[in-house]
Amino acid sequence: MGVPGVVLDRLVLVPDKLFGQVVNSNLEVRTSTAIDPFTGSSLEGALFTYEAIPRSTVFAFSAIYKDPRNFQLGGQKLTKEVGWVVENVEMGMKYWEFLGIGGMVTRGMGRMRVLNA
Repeated sequence: MGVPGVVLDRLVLVPDKLFGQVVNSNLEVRTSTAIDPFTGSSLEGALFTYEAIPRSTVFAFSAIYKDPRNFQLGGQKLTKEVGWVVENVEMGMKYWEFLGIGGMVTRGMGRMRVLNA
């Protein structure tokens, strides 16, 4: 699956000098109440705020794969090849859509979809 055209048409690269300002000015500040795990109701006086990245934010990243044959595990040389590492990393990234990464995943945050692995 490639990057959809509607995303590519709106994609903007931001210089490093502006990145912090763009991120901070576009974060969503949300307020929530902590939940008592025993009663399931809100905790009195447990109001808190947090920052969230807006939905549909597109991230770009690169993964660098090392040859596992150059490493040992428990004193044993690994025999797997780089392709095995790539397959497992890409399989793991598919779970980001359901399990999420980062904080507050129990509240549905951090879910991501890799568009072009």
